[in-house]
Amino acid sequence: NYVWSVTPPGVIQAGQGTSSITVKWNSPTLTGLVSLVVQSNCPPAPVTPFPVVVNALPVAGIGVPSPLCVGAPLTFTGSGGTTYNWSFPGASNVNLTNPASPVVTYGVVGNYSASLSVIDANGCTASATAVINAAPAAISLTATPTQITCAGGLGSVSLSSNGASPLTYA
Repeated sequence: NYVWSVTPPGVIQAGQGTSSITVKWNSPTLTGLVSLVVQSNCPPAPVTPFPVVVNALPVAGIGVPSPLCVGAPLTFTGSGGTTYNWSFPGASNVNLTNPASPVVTYGVVGNYSASLSVIDANGCTASATAVINAAPAAISLTATPTQITCAGGLGSVSLSSNGASPLTYA
């Protein structure tokens, strides 16, 4: 018969009395122990402690660029891991050449989500999600003046934009 014990914050989830147990560690610890006593008709075997190190979970983070304009390449930043797995549903272009800082373009105004899953050096995982509000592209105007050639003459200025409409003049 196998008798297992674990130090807090560990909790035996399954397997007590068998040769294998499942332990859930509810928080990180640098001093955890798992001990086993094998009970038999013979003299008792010594307690065998196994040291356990439980690493803290990483904290995944998403740095969202500003401003978020349609058609402009946006550089996001990820943190908290050594491996980065991104998802940008609705993006028109995603460049993952540098996985920690992907460059993303949205082609249509709207709300989108960005999701990140990280894996740290210990193999622990975490996730984060950010909401992206892709705004219309910045308006650029071109002014074309008509010069006045004589005193008392009239001049004019014509404005054109990069496609934003309607324009309101004040």
